[in-house]
Amino acid sequence: MAGLIQSLLSAPLADVQRREPVIRKLNDITATEETAVLSQAKTVFAQQQWTVQGNVYQACGDIHIHHEPAAPSAPEKAKPLVEKWQAWAGLAVAILTAVTLLLDLPAKWSGPHMPSVPLEQPLAGTVLDEATGEPLPGVVVSLPDFDMKRTTEMDGSFRFRVTSQRQASIKFTAQRNGYKSYSNYATLGNTDLRFPMEKSE
Repeated sequence: MAGLIQSLLSAPLADVQRREPVIRKLNDITATEETAVLSQAKTVFAQQQWTVQGNVYQACGDIHIHHEPAAPSAPEKAKPLVEKWQAWAGLAVAILTAVTLLLDLPAKWSGPHMPSVPLEQPLAGTVLDEATGEPLPGVVVSLPDFDMKRTTEMDGSFRFRVTSQRQASIKFTAQRNGYKSYSNYATLGNTDLRFPMEKSE
């Protein structure tokens, strides 16, 4: 509002007689929000059929206010090196994350929501005597779900090739005369499965 009145005060002297009533009317405006001020000022001008020159003028039944061009603002200060470094580091982390996620997609597509194709995988290991820690030959290692059996070699080792889902967890058992039966689960693909067997009493 103050800017509008200031513009009217700077109108040419020939308009003094018309300027005073305009300023009086405009001083009665109580609104503070810009669009409300302009709306009320427009009403004042329309009632009196006034036109004002200078920074404020009426054209086609509308009020227009011309402001002086704003002074150019001071150039933005260059960001400190630390801020620039943080921005670049953040960008690098975002890129690395995106690349990692993209590389991980094939594994996710063959995850639990989409069954993977069965494939042949190894399962191998060594049976040990619990008391001595020595390899135990002659142990029958069985995979009941696949109806497969192997007998351990002299070095206590056994080896299977099993066709199933990737890294499936399967049950195995081990038996030998003079020892307690042993039963557990193993993950296919494990070639270093080691477990002890305890002598029976």
